[in-house]
Amino acid sequence: MERIDFLATDGINLNGFIYKADTSNNSKKVILAVHGMSSNCFKKRDEIIAEKMNENGIDYFCFNNRGSELVKYIRKNINGKKEKHLGGTTYEDVLEGYEDIVGAILKLEELGYKEMYLQGHSLGCTKIV
Repeated sequence: MERIDFLATDGINLNGFIYKADTSNNSKKVILAVHGMSSNCFKKRDEIIAEKMNENGIDYFCFNNRGSELVKYIRKNINGKKEKHLGGTTYEDVLEGYEDIVGAILKLEELGYKEMYLQGHSLGCTKIV
């Protein structure tokens, strides 16, 4: 498991974890997991799904989108100008999930992934649609 930091396309700082399959097969396939309301990427379900995917040679990436937790501070970085905002489910606009997901996809492409599968849980299903 490795921590990955990246920016949503609108500059929000996000982070998550990538669970890699056996490193000798150099997988180019990854599941991109999107959680629902007030959740996060530290759930047991993510560990279980990651383990099963890794057994099948597929990497697994789960991340904390801007809707993680009920209320939290989020940081935005636009052209080096850093701003602090209130975020979390309480302040989330579900349509902004697009910015988070595209940012995650761009980061995974940067890491060399060629095949990506979106997997949502709860409101995460709506976000990926």
